[in-house]
Amino acid sequence: MFTFPGSKEDEVVWLPVDEFADGTIEVRARGRDVLQGSLAGIVFHGADKSYDNIYARSFNFVAADPVRKSHAVQHAFVPEFDWQRLRKERNGVYESSIENTLESADWFNCPL
Repeated sequence: MFTFPGSKEDEVVWLPVDEFADGTIEVRARGRDVLQGSLAGIVFHGADKSYDNIYARSFNFVAADPVRKSHAVQHAFVPEFDWQRLRKERNGVYESSIENTLESADWFNCPL
């Protein structure tokens, strides 16, 4: 899901891909330094109302609080395993920090 500049709501860009079996998806994204207000990532394996997503909470890239920093990147399968359920039932398994020197508003690569 992406929030486009000037947009106040999350938006999803669906690419018209009919076949994709094996390979790599690489996304270059950038968030903002807005606490709880900037998520950047990719939605994939979309079918009906379910999908996988991997996204970054860029405002947590350089957080001083180690707990917040550990929530910088998230993988979820919506709606069954959303981030709230995964954090409650599998804390630390589907979230991670970013071990580099990215600032909150830097561009970053996300290969899948």
